[in-house]
Amino acid sequence: MSITGIILWPGWRKLISGFKIKWNAHPKRVNFDVHKVAGVITAIFLICTFFTGFCWNFEEFINPLVYAITFSKQQAPPISAPITDKSLVGLTEQLKTAQAALPDAALRRIYVPWILYFTVKS
Repeated sequence: MSITGIILWPGWRKLISGFKIKWNAHPKRVNFDVHKVAGVITAIFLICTFFTGFCWNFEEFINPLVYAITFSKQQAPPISAPITDKSLVGLTEQLKTAQAALPDAALRRIYVPWILYFTVKS
């Protein structure tokens, strides 16, 4: 509907007058002008929202296209692996590091990922 609304928008004939609202005209004309200006602005927003959602949902098709258009190489995804010769940092050490980095901050909550919680418990 957004695309057909933009195609049928009467402002294409004279672009500047397509965005004008004649406030002193008859109420039906004011309603028409407000409708056409608000409609084209909303349609542009909706098309941008559609395009973003389409790219997020179909990124396996869109990403190669983006890399081809921008002449850039696709980078390998980052891999997180524990360092074998080092031990895990405990919660108290993490809190000390955070307190040193932000001395005026107050600790309110600690969020623990559930996956980590279940793997440590079992």
